[in-house]
Amino acid sequence: MLKKHHTLFLFYVFFLISLMTYQSFRGPFRPILYLRYPLFLVNDVIDTAVSIVSKPFVLLFTIEGENVRLRSELNRLLLKEQQYDEAINENKRLSSLLTLKDETINYVSAARVIARQPDKWYHQMVLDSGTKTGVKKDMAARTDRGLIGKIISAESNYSTVLLLTDVYSSVAVRLEDNRTEAVLSGTGSELCLLKYIPVSEDVKVGESLVTSGTDNLFPAGIPVGRVLSVERATSGMFLEIKVELFAQPTKTEEVIIVSREGT
Repeated sequence: MLKKHHTLFLFYVFFLISLMTYQSFRGPFRPILYLRYPLFLVNDVIDTAVSIVSKPFVLLFTIEGENVRLRSELNRLLLKEQQYDEAINENKRLSSLLTLKDETINYVSAARVIARQPDKWYHQMVLDSGTKTGVKKDMAARTDRGLIGKIISAESNYSTVLLLTDVYSSVAVRLEDNRTEAVLSGTGSELCLLKYIPVSEDVKVGESLVTSGTDNLFPAGIPVGRVLSVERATSGMFLEIKVELFAQPTKTEEVIIVSREGT
């Protein structure tokens, strides 16, 4: 028993001497630090595994967010492009009207189309110009392409146009090449009818019509439309002629008002 105690004592003394020798060369002995290394290693492995697994999802979310941002930017640019194109088209139309104004000696006013009545789509439209700018009843409304109709009523700040396409609308016209005079009447659709051309006349498809001025309403020389078709009825005295207007009322956004005075 005593021998055993001596052995343990010697082992203890050896351990202390070894510990003191180690600390004298390597500093204080801290066994807890050695126990932390496996924990750090496990933590690094877990972090690496989580990073590898989550990376595709993070990338997917990043791409999805970028796609949303790019779609929003694309929509914004498309809207800008539409606004830019609309501004260019409006500028072209206004430039054409300005040129027409300078060339028209009986010019009265320029106006924008502000309303159309759904039940009279092909018949009437309302302009933002009225008696304050000199607009009066029976004046002509036209674009740079041609005649649109006539003013049937005028208030202080707006006026109403009866379009050529209305069934109650008619205008004295002349065939530019044939020089034959006739009456153009509305049909309630986009096309109009050219009336009172004798069957003996040689009217060609594509021939242009201008106002003749003989109705004492519209100034002479305003472009009106072109002949779309010519049919000779088996009976009757006149040709059946359909006319396509140069200025389409449903596509008109601005007009100028023209007086017959001075023509």
